[in-house]
Amino acid sequence: MRTHSVSVAVADLLGRVRAERTVPIGPETGRSGGDELADRVAGQLARLSPLRTEVRAGAVGGRAVLHGAVLAAREAAQDELFAPAD
Repeated sequence: MRTHSVSVAVADLLGRVRAERTVPIGPETGRSGGDELADRVAGQLARLSPLRTEVRAGAVGGRAVLHGAVLAAREAAQDELFAPAD
């Protein structure tokens, strides 16, 4: 596993989006690396980003990740479109 590559990608993502502070790694990567990978990524992420973030190995499979991404994108779009004018 390339722990550093995953950590850099997560740090970059957190710097760009208003994300929850729990990051799942998955589905395939999370299942193959498990809690050990999540712990290593969390350790490197703590050194790369000032944002306190929990990293967990993903256990879901199939279309669950896709459905979650669609819901997150829809929520972000609604927030952007229907936010009060400044």
